[in-house]
Amino acid sequence: MSSIGDIILSTHLLKRIRARFGSAHIAMLTHMRFGELHGALPGIDASFSFPRGMLAKSKITRTLRRENFDTIIDLQNNVVTRRLCASLRAKRVFRFRRSRWNRWQRIHLKFRRKTLLIPPHVAAGYLDSVSDIGVSDDNKGLQLNIADSWRETINNRLSKHHSEAGLSATHPLLIISPSAAHETKSLPVSRWTELLKLLKSAGYLYQVLIGGISDKARCDEISQHLDYPVLNTAGQTSLHEIIALIQTGALLITGDSGPMHIASAVGTPLIAFFGPTVPEFGFAPFRCKHKLFEIKDLNCRPCTAHGSAKCPLGHFRCMNDINLDDVLDAVKGFIPVSGDGN
Repeated sequence: MSSIGDIILSTHLLKRIRARFGSAHIAMLTHMRFGELHGALPGIDASFSFPRGMLAKSKITRTLRRENFDTIIDLQNNVVTRRLCASLRAKRVFRFRRSRWNRWQRIHLKFRRKTLLIPPHVAAGYLDSVSDIGVSDDNKGLQLNIADSWRETINNRLSKHHSEAGLSATHPLLIISPSAAHETKSLPVSRWTELLKLLKSAGYLYQVLIGGISDKARCDEISQHLDYPVLNTAGQTSLHEIIALIQTGALLITGDSGPMHIASAVGTPLIAFFGPTVPEFGFAPFRCKHKLFEIKDLNCRPCTAHGSAKCPLGHFRCMNDINLDDVLDAVKGFIPVSGDGN
């Protein structure tokens, strides 16, 4: 699997396979970038990373063939995974059928939007792909396992900031994820800055920015425009620690991104902004407490399947038109706080 979101959405399937086949040997193959995530996945006995480069790919294919898998579940269902499945010669291969045609029509045939069926959520679709072998839904959500050592590292970091910033124990922890895989899938920096200041004025003083190394510059820019202390962890935490940090928070505020699915899996309520993409693609928060913000009456939405570097029309109204006062009201709905934060 080739994205954090896809991997986390598969956890519903993983735990249900384990429930159905308690003694089975279950292995997971993901892109090498996300190997660190394997330790948080439920129900697996082994994990493998799919590398770059022809020689490395040939080597992992030989390694997987020696495992003698009798059943493969192909959740990506693309040219690369189909070729790999053929090489492994498993007795049974189940494939997730992506709603690519439905998604294409939503993007390119605007007049058909109101008549198109809404496909199942991707996490539910993953599970349905193996219904023929008796894997059933438990009507619960996603799951990530969190090691005590990850929590300890995060708690130490938060305790230090808590003391330095002079925050009381009653301040709720807001986790802010201002980045996404593509620029248009999140609010602009100026709007994030405006939102965080608005939250601070309402008493939400305990704010933590999260992100990977590639998100550090964006988070740095946001924090530099704030006149009060925030904890900027971007580029300074492992993926394991980000998971623990999100689980520790009272609320996550994010775009359509991997952290959104992490929050879904660890039980943290979330607020998410959808701009160029729409929940009807099947990637909305799954079976968790959440509030989505989107400008539904924009004729240009959705404009892309995965987001882009910039708005194709230049106005970026899908994010710029989101009312931040409404966002503040939603935050208050999740975690009421008085004006002084006590």
